[in-house]
Amino acid sequence: MCDTCTSEAPHKCLECSPAIRSYLVHETCSTSCPEDGHFSQWTGSDFLCPACSEGCKLCTSADWCDLCQAGHTLHQGACLPEGACPAGTFTNVGTCRACSDACATCFGPGATRCTGCPANQVLSLGQCLDACPVGQVLFLGQCLDTCPAGSADYQDDGMCRACAESCAQCTGPETDQCTGCMEGFLQDWSTGECMSVCRDGFGPSADQSRCEPCHGSCAGCAGGTGPAHCTACADPGHVLQPGVGCLTACQAGFFVEADVCSGCHETCAECAGPAAAQCTACSPARPFLIPGAGCQATCPNGSYPEAGGSSCAPCHAGCDACTGPDERDCTTPVPDDSSGSGGSGSSGSSGSSGSSGSSSSGSSGNGSGISGSGISGSSSSGSSGSSGSSGNGSSGSKPSSGRNKTALAIGLGVGLSLLVILIVAAVVVVFLRKAAVGRGAGKSGASAGSMEMDTLGA
Repeated sequence: MCDTCTSEAPHKCLECSPAIRSYLVHETCSTSCPEDGHFSQWTGSDFLCPACSEGCKLCTSADWCDLCQAGHTLHQGACLPEGACPAGTFTNVGTCRACSDACATCFGPGATRCTGCPANQVLSLGQCLDACPVGQVLFLGQCLDTCPAGSADYQDDGMCRACAESCAQCTGPETDQCTGCMEGFLQDWSTGECMSVCRDGFGPSADQSRCEPCHGSCAGCAGGTGPAHCTACADPGHVLQPGVGCLTACQAGFFVEADVCSGCHETCAECAGPAAAQCTACSPARPFLIPGAGCQATCPNGSYPEAGGSSCAPCHAGCDACTGPDERDCTTPVPDDSSGSGGSGSSGSSGSSGSSGSSSSGSSGNGSGISGSGISGSSSSGSSGSSGSSGNGSSGSKPSSGRNKTALAIGLGVGLSLLVILIVAAVVVVFLRKAAVGRGAGKSGASAGSMEMDTLGA
């Protein structure tokens, strides 16, 4: 059926054979046009299948459609987008139909389905009338039972007129003639105006519909009008305790900052500022107030809880830990790291007189007795060593009287003192033994001499 074609593509027709009634459709010769979207046309020499207009499914020419595709509406042989029927028509089964002559616009057939009316008429319940029935008011060409929000019949002539912009109901067009407010606005208790934020000295009512005066103690309020909603105090001598109201002083656990009570640090019962180091009183969980460190659960090393348990006092100088102020209250003494200097101290005092030793210890009494027996040098050295380690403490060791009271036998100085005493005792024993031997030898010599004299006399 193809009369002419291209050499490159023999199956693509350019013209159909005139001997057979055929239509050129998409480079193919056919005996009939496609059913959808095309129509047959004879040009005098060829049969063609031109496309229908846009949106048309069946047509008899390019200018007249008989049936539209889905999503389109037929109006006077043309396919319009769905819902685009012109004024004075309505959609009915895919076709735009004419409204009643009584309507300017409509949603269906008949004179009771009007949505708009000709000039000088009003719409009431789907009908176009010359005036609204009794009991109805006119708003934008329609008769209604009541005026919609933002309008009112404040001239009593049956016509709804606009209120001020923020008013939902009103008695006139001015801002102070509101009787109700639009959503998000509150009506001022005294002026009647609708505002988004209440003015100073006023706060929202419980139902969030009006601005009412704040509590008398408040200079301003928010979220309500009670004392707990104050945002500032009317009396300069009061401070604002948030959530409570205006007070003469902040509650426990708060401090004043710019006339407002702010919370103390969590470790404080009372404070002068927000930091932990600014506590002035402590909670039972952390009862000890340490200057510069705030409230602590225990006293630091070198201190003990004072009576009442709210502060810490320093221990005796010789204590690392204690239960009271005296040295006898020590529970942990300061570690003695001066044993070496104590030894040298006793050595250095060996030249001092035995009397200094005798004034401070019992061992020095033995020393002075020994001195009378002619060994003062040894006893002096011994007593001086005792004095150096336990008497005057000039070498830096702690006073021995304190150690004797607390029976701290573990002290290195006491150990050295005991060692010196033992050495002195040993020297005394040796001396006494030598003295006894000497006296025995003297008696033996005297007896021998007497016997010799008796012999000579005889």
